[in-house]
Amino acid sequence: MRHRSRDTLLVWVLPAVLLVAATAWLRWSDADLAIARRFFDPVRHWPVGAREPWRWFKYHGTLPAWILSVGALAVVITARVRPSSRAARWRRRGAALALAMALGPGLVVNGGFKTHWPRPRPRDLVEFGGTRAFVPVWDRGEPASGASFPSGHAASAFYLFTPFFFLRRRHPVAAFVALAVGLAWGSMMGYARIAQGAHFLSDVVWSAGFDWYVAAACTRACGADDEAWRTRRP
Repeated sequence: MRHRSRDTLLVWVLPAVLLVAATAWLRWSDADLAIARRFFDPVRHWPVGAREPWRWFKYHGTLPAWILSVGALAVVITARVRPSSRAARWRRRGAALALAMALGPGLVVNGGFKTHWPRPRPRDLVEFGGTRAFVPVWDRGEPASGASFPSGHAASAFYLFTPFFFLRRRHPVAAFVALAVGLAWGSMMGYARIAQGAHFLSDVVWSAGFDWYVAAACTRACGADDEAWRTRRP
């Protein structure tokens, strides 16, 4: 019972507290705009984002997520062709990975909020040579005013921490390596997109938040975490 309470605190409660705290700070301070200003130059516009490796991240930084998710689908298919108890475990894990990609970066971020929650990007603002007014995080802008919230690129990068959720009980070291890789890759992608004038820090923070809860829910729904697996085995 104590182990389950600690796990619930780590996976569900603590991230929510951090998201609320970060959102409150970014919404009621000048941080979103202040950070964007650091990367803007009136003559060269967004010079840091145009340099490598940040330019590379824009065009190729989502590739690891696609490799992982397509590989997960291959695992699901292979496990069905050659069934065994071990294959069933990997099938559940592969299903969780594929579903998390489809629902997190796919449906929730790109298909949902970016399409239906207009927020101007930094490069569209009057402060940076554009025509739009700044819209705080979780406020809706005018229709068709931009697709800044949240960051689709960052969501695909943060997705790499998904294995943490099904590795965390039996393989804690591997789990926290996956977590560190996902957070680091997502942070670098977020930095690149902020430096390119494409997103605010709050957009990046919420990409991580959406990915986190979608990945946790998909892992539970697919029975991919170790606790669910132990309770389902005959």
